[in-house]
Amino acid sequence: AQNDRTSEPVALKMADHDDHSEPSAEVISEWPPADSPCHCPGSGTAGISAWQPRDGGQRNLENNRKRRRQQQPGQRAPNQERPPQPPPQLPPADLLDPVNVAMARWWRRAGGDVGQGVQRSSVTADNDNDDDVALAPHTRLLRIARTPAGRSFLASRADRQRAALPAARARHGFDQEGLHTENDGCLVDLLVALSSCLLWLGEAEEAHVHAQQAVLLDHDGRGDVLWQAELAVRALTAEQQRLALTPKAPCRGVASPSALARVAVDRVSCSSLSYLQFVQRYAQARKPVVITDLPLTTRGEPWSFDHVAALTTDCLATLKHTVPDSAEWARLEPAKDQTRVSDFVQAVKTSDGSLNTPSGYLFDWSLPLHCPQLAAEVMIPRYFTGDVLQQTPPGTLYRDSWPSLFVAPAGLRSHLHVDTFGSNFWMGLMHGRKRWTFFEPAATPLLYPEYTHSLDPQFALDIDAPDFERFPAARHAVACETVLEAGEVLFVPAGSAHSVYNETKSIAISANFVDGSNLAHVLTELKAIGHVDPRHADLAKHLEHHHTAEQVTAQEPAPATATSKSPTHRDLPFESFKKKHGQHSRLPSSQ
Repeated sequence: AQNDRTSEPVALKMADHDDHSEPSAEVISEWPPADSPCHCPGSGTAGISAWQPRDGGQRNLENNRKRRRQQQPGQRAPNQERPPQPPPQLPPADLLDPVNVAMARWWRRAGGDVGQGVQRSSVTADNDNDDDVALAPHTRLLRIARTPAGRSFLASRADRQRAALPAARARHGFDQEGLHTENDGCLVDLLVALSSCLLWLGEAEEAHVHAQQAVLLDHDGRGDVLWQAELAVRALTAEQQRLALTPKAPCRGVASPSALARVAVDRVSCSSLSYLQFVQRYAQARKPVVITDLPLTTRGEPWSFDHVAALTTDCLATLKHTVPDSAEWARLEPAKDQTRVSDFVQAVKTSDGSLNTPSGYLFDWSLPLHCPQLAAEVMIPRYFTGDVLQQTPPGTLYRDSWPSLFVAPAGLRSHLHVDTFGSNFWMGLMHGRKRWTFFEPAATPLLYPEYTHSLDPQFALDIDAPDFERFPAARHAVACETVLEAGEVLFVPAGSAHSVYNETKSIAISANFVDGSNLAHVLTELKAIGHVDPRHADLAKHLEHHHTAEQVTAQEPAPATATSKSPTHRDLPFESFKKKHGQHSRLPSSQ
């Protein structure tokens, strides 16, 4: 420290050496010289301050340095700064694309010539029985993914993405150290793309791992990252719950090797079912029930085909068609063109099950939005008038979507599905018969739900002819079944997977709703969907800010002695139903 000429070079040499050098050997060989007074024991500090290199000493030091540099060509000079190192290369851009984009691009480039006996027309063709159907993109992609060539492409893509992870992680490390000026997010993109690909392959556990890593590394709260994480956790949870439920599932009802066990749905008259009893026995217990003797319209009688046709002469609608391998909700695909509603209703009326029977389905057609005249004639049953969706600001999602109209010819069905965003559901049947099959929410994992692109699960299981070799856990699922008759009302609790078959031509009205029995579940679903849809996020804010499940439940139940005719809970014409909530609305206008 007392001799700047000797102490400074030592400090620099020590600091500048990289991990592969030998700083101790350099210090020992260069400082101080072996014959220096300070090298002798007991020479004291005076010897250090008075020391000078003898003749030729400096030249020897320089020669030693030069000789070492010649012996170690890769060794930098002691005082040279660390050279800048470029970050690892980005993964190939195609590996960062969403799996649906990558698969569609691969299929187009292949031109349908992917071998293994796969024909392009088998994947891109519309409904074999109806050329008017416009297949949804996800249905086409699902068909591609289920071909041997498609699965091979997905497996190969996943392998390439796994192989690209080390370089992407190294690049992300450079970003974290500040050596790369901009975080390009390639590692997060790669993890999300790999997780999505694995879900299409059915590998939920690994998909969940990569999705969670992406969430931890993403500091921007990206919606696509959170969405993929939600899909992956639901797929994994379903697998885990299926394993847990399979040995413990009850064996009720009558089951055969080719059919599911089935039990009956309760059927109760409104005269013997109070509002409080409905809430406790069915809504809170998530149990379906058929309620009889309720008025469905203000006319005092159910609608006929002629009456519906008379009020819909100026209305157009997009019909739905059943596609057995559809990836869409309930396996229903939209028609390419719109149809005049009155013409379709008359065609259904005159159908007799022969070739002239229309193949379309007027499904969940909003009456407030498309036919207010019919909406005004609807009676809202007393058990469902506490819908908190009506207390949201005008223009909020779902506020004016229901009640809706269903018109179907005999033989049409909507396949297994779960109603969206955790909502409850009721249906009043005006004409015909509908066979309903339900599963309690806890049984959903036994039905093999798939979450490739939506939080509304898709089901490959055919509940009428289940393949127990492919879906062995389905043997333990117990179905609730009922035939809904004209003049009856059915309650379907939130989260219940169900399928509907029209035994005869039919007319029905329905509505999804939210009350104290399902509000907490609805908030969870809306927030999850809100990662990719701002309108759902907006609705969640309105419901969360002004209502809690405890507040709504506390306001709704009547005293224990209340009857179904309590003035607080009575059947309401649609206009009165809307006015009731408008008068009690405490919500500000939508921003």
